[in-house]
Amino acid sequence: MKKINSEEKNNKIRLIVSGIILVVVLAILLFLRLSSVGKAIDAPPLNAIDLDLQEWEEFNIGNFQQWQISMTPSGVLEAQIYNFDISKKGSLFAYRLSDSNEKLLAQGLFSLDYTETGDLYLDNDGKADLRVSFDGTYLKVINKNFIVAKPASINVTDAEDNLIEGTILPATKDEEVIYHFNVSAVKNIDHLSIKLDGATQVEEDVLGTTSYLYDFTFTPTVEKPYIIEFNVTVGGLNSVQKYVLGVNGIFYALVEEDYPNLVLKKNTAGSWDVKFNFAASSKPQPFSLPCGTYDLNSFAEGEVKIVYAYDNGVQQWIKGAPSEFSSLIAGKGYFLLTGNNPITLSYTCAVDVLPPEVLPNLKSGWNFIGVKGKETISSSDFATHIPAGKVITRRIGVSNEAYLNDVEQFEPGKAYWLKVE
Repeated sequence: MKKINSEEKNNKIRLIVSGIILVVVLAILLFLRLSSVGKAIDAPPLNAIDLDLQEWEEFNIGNFQQWQISMTPSGVLEAQIYNFDISKKGSLFAYRLSDSNEKLLAQGLFSLDYTETGDLYLDNDGKADLRVSFDGTYLKVINKNFIVAKPASINVTDAEDNLIEGTILPATKDEEVIYHFNVSAVKNIDHLSIKLDGATQVEEDVLGTTSYLYDFTFTPTVEKPYIIEFNVTVGGLNSVQKYVLGVNGIFYALVEEDYPNLVLKKNTAGSWDVKFNFAASSKPQPFSLPCGTYDLNSFAEGEVKIVYAYDNGVQQWIKGAPSEFSSLIAGKGYFLLTGNNPITLSYTCAVDVLPPEVLPNLKSGWNFIGVKGKETISSSDFATHIPAGKVITRRIGVSNEAYLNDVEQFEPGKAYWLKVE
């Protein structure tokens, strides 16, 4: 029998790993490509497309060459109508943007080499309003002034009517807590539901009022995060707000379907206990550390099959095999593939300075990242963390089952793809 030396073993492992990495890369690129055309319009729109209600829209110029958009420029108080025209000239595509009086605002050419317009200005306030890109089939129009509208807001007070900041509601095991939730909407509420750990507490239609007061009284019997979820529909727009009843020092919890569960708890020593629960799965599960670092060699043999990261290319860690990294670091995104059983990742750390000060600095191209701390942050907070002259063109959230386009809010514990160009 031929004796296999350690170098031959390592070469075999590298070949296997390379095959796995190739499959993962192809899967990622396929998801990204499929997700990029998810909102495309393939038939001529009958009315102006309202870009005040969405950040971007894609138009199939092979099926129609003229359409209108409606949006509010940065220096104007009311929505305006704008005309887009595009025509093919040999291997080039000429576009023309005008206002409702046919005044020319921008024009230019697209090709497979020239695929973006750069910033376009619809008024004289010096702030960019639009950006347009072209992939050979779809023309994408982006509203650079888009702000996600919240049709409803919620204020929370405790039993003594003290206003609660943030979404963590302190509680003590086996002691009754009282919180008051005051829902305010921009117009009459169409539908309202309230759930506690997935169990419906309130379900009402057509309230005929712009406000709703919910008095919450509860005695937690388990030291865990309890999730209170409000779902409010106003004028066809849906608003979801989640609160965490943090029992005995729990300050943050990520308890959502299709994500590894995360609990961040302050201990008696003043430092922070972090605990992830990963389900047994044949698919890599995305996640990021909220703080500190974790030594991957702490896992027992066979407990974790492989962990992926990305830094100008896919990287991997396998216990006992040649790997590009051996520690998890807060601020980076990862995929973890479990063995045959669920696993727990637990460690203790001191939470870093809260965002946006600790956001990762982004590179040109794709970045796979997470956010530190215990607060949800906005995409606008990344503005000072990208190279000069560059913009973030893609913001994609990753769950166990899907890729989510145009993410506006970034939560600790989750992982995100950001593209800088």
